[in-house]
Amino acid sequence: MKKIILLSNKKTGSSPYGAELVTDGGFDNPADWFLYDEVNSNVSNSRLNVTALTSSTSLCYTTVFNADVVIGKNYLVEFTLTADGGNTGQIRALFGGVFGTFITDGKYSAIVEATSSLKRIFFYRTGTYLGTMDDVSVREVL
Repeated sequence: MKKIILLSNKKTGSSPYGAELVTDGGFDNPADWFLYDEVNSNVSNSRLNVTALTSSTSLCYTTVFNADVVIGKNYLVEFTLTADGGNTGQIRALFGGVFGTFITDGKYSAIVEATSSLKRIFFYRTGTYLGTMDDVSVREVL
C-alpha cells in the first residue's frame, strides 16, 4: 500500500474526499472503542494511550461508522502517532480488509481499496510500541 495524500480537486476546488466515516476518531468517548488490553492501554485525554507492553499485538478497534464500507471503493485512512522515547515498536491499521504499513511516529495517510465491507478499523502493534494515537479518520475517495 502506497502513502498518497490528495489535497484538493483542481477542477472544482472541493475536497476529493467524502464525509468522515469514523464517529469518534478523536477518542472523545471511550465507549466507542474496544480495547483488547485495558490494563496496558486506555482512552483518556482524547487519545489512545499505550502505557506498557501487552501480551497481544491487537490494540483496539471501533465499530461506529457513519456509512457503509463498499468493496472496491477507495478510502483515505489517516491517524497520528506520538511515540514515547526509546520506542522500538510500531503500529499499523486494518481497514476494509487491507493492512497498512507499520509506522512508529508521525501522521499516517494512505489510500486503500476495500476488499471487505466490515465497518471497523483495527489497530495492531509490533515490538515494544509505547505512545499515543489520535486523529483517526476514514473518508471515501470521490
